[in-house]
Parts: sequence; C-alpha cells; structure tokens
Amino acid sequence: MSLLGALRNPAHTGSRRCIPCTLVNVAILWLAVNVVVVLGRPLAGAAVLVVGLVVIWLRGYLVPYTPQFAPRLVAASPIPTTWFHDTNEPGSIADRSRDGDRLLGELRRAGLLDADEERVYLDPDFERRWHAEMDRLASQSLDDLADELASVPSVPSARPVEQDGREWLAVGGQTALVARHVAIAELGAVTALEPHVDDPADRLAMARPLREFLTDCPACGTAFDRSSEVSCCGGYTNPREKPRETLVCPECEQRFLRLPDPE
Repeated sequence: MSLLGALRNPAHTGSRRCIPCTLVNVAILWLAVNVVVVLGRPLAGAAVLVVGLVVIWLRGYLVPYTPQFAPRLVAASPIPTTWFHDTNEPGSIADRSRDGDRLLGELRRAGLLDADEERVYLDPDFERRWHAEMDRLASQSLDDLADELASVPSVPSARPVEQDGREWLAVGGQTALVARHVAIAELGAVTALEPHVDDPADRLAMARPLREFLTDCPACGTAFDRSSEVSCCGGYTNPREKPRETLVCPECEQRFLRLPDPE
C-alpha cells in the first residue's frame, strides 16, 4: 500500500465525502491562513494552506469531530441542503461499492431467494417480515425515521431533509440524498434480515438490491411507474448513452430505483 493510500480515510473521502464537511473545513482553514498572514507570516500561511488542503483531501476533514457538527451547521444556514447532494438519484443507505449480483447470490445462499424457470422470488416468510417492517416504518415521521436509521450499525449519521414538498434523509458518507421511500424499503430490509445475516454491514449492503423486488411504493402504497432518466424528475442523460429505465412513485414524485441494464 502506498503512503497516500495508508493516510487516506475511505470513510470520508471519494464517493463518501461529505460536501458540507469539506466546505466548512475549507472555510475554517481559509480563516486560519488569513490570521497567520495578518500576523506577518505569509510563508507560514501558505504552508498552512497547502498542508490543510492535503489533509482535507486525504482525510475528509481537518477539524476533529467535523461530521458531528458540520452538516448541522450547514442545515441551520439559509443555504438549501439539496445544493450539497444529488437529488436526481434515489440514493441508498448502503455503500454502493458492493456488487449487486453477488449480494443477491448471498441472499440465495441464505435461503431468502429462490428461482424457477421464469423468475426469481423472495422466501414468503422473509417477504412478510420485510413488508411488516416497511409498514411500521411508513407510519413514522421523517424525524423518527432518521433517528432509527442513525441507530443502525455502519450508518454514521442520518438527518431529515424537506425541500419543495419532498422528503429525504441525508445519510453520512453518501453524496446522494436518500428518498424517504427508499429509506423505508432498505431499513425495513435491514431489520428483516437480522435473523438470517449476522454481519450488520452485510445486512446493510443486501438491502439495496432487494429494492428490485418491490412493485409498490413502501411509503404510500402506490404502484410504481416505469420511466427513464430523461423524463423523470428533470433527469439528465449523456446524449451518447441510452437513458436508463427507472421506477418512480407518481404519488411521491420521486425515483425509487434505477433498473439494471438488460442483458
């Protein structure tokens, strides 16, 4: 492993970088640099700037306990939280680095998935437990949902976000806001998986591909519509690429799932 690789903190960099944390730290660093320059030490100020930026780049933040206070600081400001997060993606409470097909294979080995010549389907007992959990979570307020999600191992933090009549959760380490119906589906799956999967990180990762088995919105019960990244919610697509199909809740007016590419 290289020196930079050893110093890098993957929990707070790359795709898991918290933009509010980064901005707050850059602002604090800039203030510190200006103080040093005003004290008549411009070279020292330049050194502080370079070292500070490198630390923020490698570690995600410079000031200790930034993940605990920076998102709340930005949320309390007049700047919309959605400026710092992708709202076109449905988001996920889980890290996207785990391969979905491999996770489905692990679910099958755990006896929670089965298949016949026509389809792959969930174990009926597990499916009932999952739907019961989703029904319970759907009755909760957004604040209560955020609190329960934040109590899940491997989820660093979660806080409610409401913008333009839509509801999301800002999950620590995730660049995209997690739509409420996505959080209900995945958090319900995490809980339903507890008797079958010991590792909390595995349960969290498995919750994401399980969304593909839902046909109705877990938040409101409305049947999903099939749409595309072009027509849904102001989505944008590269003109050189075919737009991906999505599942959308017409009642919540939010994407739920980006469908896998057909083989």
